[in-house]
Amino acid sequence: MNRALVLLVVMVVGCSTGLLSSDPPSETHRVLLINADETLAIHIFRSDESFAPSNRIEPEGSRSVEMLLVHGTQITFRAGRDGEILASVGCEPFFGEEALLPAVAWGGGGLSCSGWDGG
Repeated sequence: MNRALVLLVVMVVGCSTGLLSSDPPSETHRVLLINADETLAIHIFRSDESFAPSNRIEPEGSRSVEMLLVHGTQITFRAGRDGEILASVGCEPFFGEEALLPAVAWGGGGLSCSGWDGG
């Protein structure tokens, strides 16, 4: 009978503190979207979005978006212009000792991820 009580207490404490949670860690971060092209504007957006004036970035410009990032879960970004997708990239956050400074950059030939690994 005492073992059952101890087990019940451990289960309740574990659940309330998240010790038994199987959900990966998540954090809200500001992600910087950068157009490094010197001459042409580009749209950069998540795969669940579509072309819109709000995601158009002028040459050598940037914009930031606040997103919930889940450790080890890939987020796909796309870049395009005139309604045509030109490139896509998957960025995967890994939380570590250092702060994440996530960015997605268009360099004229494709998209790249940087700062998604917290070391």
